[in-house]
This record gives sequence, C-alpha cells and structure tokens, in this order.
Amino acid sequence: MKGRIRRLRRGSVMLIVGQVLAGIAGSGAAQPALPQSPAQEARAVLRSEFIFETAPFASVHASTIAETREGLVTAWFAGTREGAADVDIWLSRHVQGAWTRPIDVATGRQPSGERYPCWNPVLFEAPDSTLMLFYKVGAGPQSWWGMVQTSRDNGRTWTSARRLPDGILGPIRTSRCSFPMEPSLRRAVPSHRRVGAPGAFISSARAMAV
Repeated sequence: MKGRIRRLRRGSVMLIVGQVLAGIAGSGAAQPALPQSPAQEARAVLRSEFIFETAPFASVHASTIAETREGLVTAWFAGTREGAADVDIWLSRHVQGAWTRPIDVATGRQPSGERYPCWNPVLFEAPDSTLMLFYKVGAGPQSWWGMVQTSRDNGRTWTSARRLPDGILGPIRTSRCSFPMEPSLRRAVPSHRRVGAPGAFISSARAMAV
C-alpha cells in the first residue's frame, strides 16, 4: 500500500492510498516495478480523500503513515513555516471511515521555556503492536537531536517524549521494515516539492516491499 499526503491549499490536506506492490515469494523471483506512468499510478489508487480542510497551521511537510490493528495513522510536521519555532508534530487517525481532527502530539518546547522546531516524524508499529513515533528537534539539521514516544492504543494516547542517546537520531525519513514482508505500511519514503503559492507543499510517503 502507499499513501500520499498532499498539501492542496492553506489548511487542506489530502491522503491518497494505493496498493502494496509486494515481492513475489520464492527464490529467484523478480519483484514487480513500482508504477511509473500517471495511468499506472491511477490504477493503483484505492482511495483519495481529505484528512482535513481547516487547521491551525499554515503549512505541512514530511508526512509519515503506519497501519495499526485499528486502522491507518498518519503524522506530519506543521507550523508557520518549515524551521519556525512553532513547528510541532501533528497526527490523525482513520476511525470508522473518517479521519480524526489533527492533534498536536509533540513539541520542541524545552524545560527552560525555549522552543525549537520539530522535524521529520517517522511512525513505526513494532511486532508487539507498540506504535512508535520518532522525530527530530533542533534549530536545523546540524543541531538535531532524536526523540521518541510510544502508544499502546494505536495512536489514541502517547507516552511522554524521551530523548535518544547523543548521536542517535533514529530514522530520519523512513521506518524500518518488518519481516516476513506482507502487505503493510512498514516503510514510508517521504519526499516533497513546492507547488502553487508560497508555503504550499506536496509531501508523499510511498510504502515499498523491499
């Protein structure tokens, strides 16, 4: 399956969910290629819908998506602009056929009161069904430190954030893969490009069986 969070206009985000391109089991079996043409990609889309249409932030970026026992969970960083101190990690869950209102689940606010932007969230569901949220905090990539928090109820509630050891940032843009591979959202590869008016972004997260 693949998911793409698309910034269409201020306060408007769309998710496009498509099929998993899983490898063929057996030794020596070739793996199918990812869709290349617009027509091929259109055939792979299962659902296209808005996550939200209004929100208390101006821009979003670096989406991540995971599949839990209760459904899809997606997160992104959002704020005034990329790198601004008010950029936090926001999250939404797909529940009973609809996306929940985005909530602010992680901030870069420090005990001293100083605040830093958050960056590049990565969701990953561990084999014991613990949902993990990795992200980075800092003024810029050169000064990042890694953070992690976990959920035991499929993203409804979260533990307090824990700082990773110095020099360990966690996954930067992709989550680890679980084996044996099966149709899942275990690995997301986000990318972005600026579109339309300033501050509008497209962020995509493509799940791949590798």
